[in-house]
Amino acid sequence: MEKSLKEKVSYMNYLGLKLARLIDTNTIDYDKLTDKEFEMIYSVADGLSEDYVIRNITVRCSLKSMLENTPEVLENYVDSKIRGLVKLLKKYNIEF
Repeated sequence: MEKSLKEKVSYMNYLGLKLARLIDTNTIDYDKLTDKEFEMIYSVADGLSEDYVIRNITVRCSLKSMLENTPEVLENYVDSKIRGLVKLLKKYNIEF
């Protein structure tokens, strides 16, 4: 069964926070992260990605943003973040 967007956002947040904790505990070397990897982790861990999704779903955004970011587009955005975070966990051989 397909997960709901809410479940996917929660999972995305879990993965982002897990990676941020691993950086904080020096399990993952901060200096070896690319800028793109760093941005991906902390945009999720800081809640910016979740806020982006919520603002668009609850229509607390511009009309243009609401029209461009349909639920399908937002779901693809979250799926993409999850794939990227999972890829990082695999890169560092970390179970999730």
